[in-house]
Amino acid sequence: TPTLTFTPTNTSTPTSTSTATETPTVTPTATFSAPFNYRVQDGDSLFSIVQKYNLGDDGIAWILLLNPYGGINETTGCPIGVDPTTQNIVSCQDLLLPAPGMPFPTSTPIPADLPRGTKINYIVQAGDSLGAIAALYNSTIDDIIKENNITDPNAISVGDLLIVPANMVTPTPTRPPTSTPVTPGPGTALPTATFTPIN
Repeated sequence: TPTLTFTPTNTSTPTSTSTATETPTVTPTATFSAPFNYRVQDGDSLFSIVQKYNLGDDGIAWILLLNPYGGINETTGCPIGVDPTTQNIVSCQDLLLPAPGMPFPTSTPIPADLPRGTKINYIVQAGDSLGAIAALYNSTIDDIIKENNITDPNAISVGDLLIVPANMVTPTPTRPPTSTPVTPGPGTALPTATFTPIN
């Protein structure tokens, strides 16, 4: 009779194989050299956006300058630009932001022939005071306070929009200092200078 015998055979020996491990790639932080678009996120404020993108002391003023308020978009229901009075933003808005470190435009002198009382929109910048703004536009502190219903003249903030009535005062031209020649009287010693040659 036939007998069955089992002979164990070595089929496969497990070997260790190396598996590729993923190496994390470092994504560089985006740097901008020109104004760029930003979609407002839930919980954003102008201040938080300025902080997030390191926009500096003029950040809010820049955002207001680059995004003038234009009412509500009838299609999306989102504000167009930023209302400088409320400075409210919502998550459906797209804002144009300045590149970090972008210098804020400096004020240019107002034309001398600008009609008295012409109203100029001015965005408060770092270091401003009502007196400095009044001097810049030949206005007065009282006129700026009345025009903007300001209750505390020391409570203006960077980014505030002020309406400045210009050319309310006539600028006083500054004269160069004059000197009066001194005529020496009798017994007055005149200053003398001595020179010693250096060898």
